[in-house]
Amino acid sequence: MNMNDINKLLHKFYRGETDLEEERYLSEYFRQSPLSSDSDHDSEVFHALSRYSGEVPSGLNHKMDTLIDTLEQEEKEKEKTSARRPVMKVLPGRVIGLVASIMLVAGLARWAYFRDDGNSPVLADTYDNPQQAHDAALNALQLFSQNFSKGTQSVGKVDKQIEATLEIINQSLNENATSQETIMK
Repeated sequence: MNMNDINKLLHKFYRGETDLEEERYLSEYFRQSPLSSDSDHDSEVFHALSRYSGEVPSGLNHKMDTLIDTLEQEEKEKEKTSARRPVMKVLPGRVIGLVASIMLVAGLARWAYFRDDGNSPVLADTYDNPQQAHDAALNALQLFSQNFSKGTQSVGKVDKQIEATLEIINQSLNENATSQETIMK
């Protein structure tokens, strides 16, 4: 191999992309070849790695596997509970907000209509004919109903989008966990 190939292999080594055979080749190369001053650092690294002959304690693989499985199980349980919380928190919050708004409007209307300051009520009759008043009230209520329905449809669409997004995130996390399990084995 020429020096250009060695440099490519070194770059690959420092990114953690070399296999065992390539690492052995680099170690052998730096042990046998005369080196230039710009590769002294690399030579020191491979000499230090070749001197190290640490052994893996017995039972360490089993302990590591057990620890990884335990951590993975805890993470899956956290994902299950956290995936359910946002939808459950958002929906009751919206309902409570809607009820509070309606109560506030009803309370202000009641106060404005029944306040007794000696004047006539603020909300005085504007129609002389009861049928016209009935028709106007019916039109106003229908308009309110239509707009309210549009609002709840939008909220429903947003909730569906949130649920779909959470499903995609959960699938992605599960796929990553599965691929990490495969890599660990």
